[in-house]
Amino acid sequence: MKIIQSCLAGMLLIIVINACTKDDATPLDPVVTSYKLKIKGSVKACGGSNLTNGEVIILTDHGNIALRISAGSFDTSFESSTKFDSVYVWAIDWNSLKASDTLKIRVNSDSINVGNISACTRNVDEYVKLNIGADEFVFVPTLYDSLRVAAWDTLSAPTTYIYRSDNRLSTSNFQRMQFNGMAAGTFNMNWNCGFFMGRYYSFIMPNTGTVTYTTYGNIGAYIKGTINSPFNNNNDGLNYVLTGSFQLRRDN
Repeated sequence: MKIIQSCLAGMLLIIVINACTKDDATPLDPVVTSYKLKIKGSVKACGGSNLTNGEVIILTDHGNIALRISAGSFDTSFESSTKFDSVYVWAIDWNSLKASDTLKIRVNSDSINVGNISACTRNVDEYVKLNIGADEFVFVPTLYDSLRVAAWDTLSAPTTYIYRSDNRLSTSNFQRMQFNGMAAGTFNMNWNCGFFMGRYYSFIMPNTGTVTYTTYGNIGAYIKGTINSPFNNNNDGLNYVLTGSFQLRRDN
């Protein structure tokens, strides 16, 4: 409220200016340009011990993230220009390939403690597990991000293609791998490959690498196998060896 006093023709004139809304009753709400959300919690392995080798995946209305878990807990935050509505959280134990159920949480405050998450309630039956030296990366389907495997015999040679149908997670990202062969056995890797994993980044794999299919099922059944291939890291220019395994249901 602002009061202005003035003398006019020997009279005292008082003008009252009230900064209110159009109904002169309710003050205007402050303009919010940024909403923040903090999320923390703990992850337990089977048996109740702290998870030491796994991941927690957090999906929000305005951003997603996959966090490496090595000490049984996580603490992260998001920021958006619009309000958060719901959060989905789930965890995976990379050692046992067990996972938690997906938690859906309505956002009612700017801080959420999800408590203890048990990464031991269900089996992970589809995955790509990759290793570069002592570094390990595991990719599994999520609500927004599925892993697919397809087989084509219409290219220059029978080919198996593993790829992600979406990649909204903001951290390590596996995109695609293309291998020769459509049957159980060992084959050369195809040139087409791409991944961003920690400090490793590559889009071209030499055909000196190999893939071994231990199981090659029909449509709807599993394709299982292992990978072994050298590659050049685009980040530091050095050569490394990629090894790993996969188990996915065949799409076509």
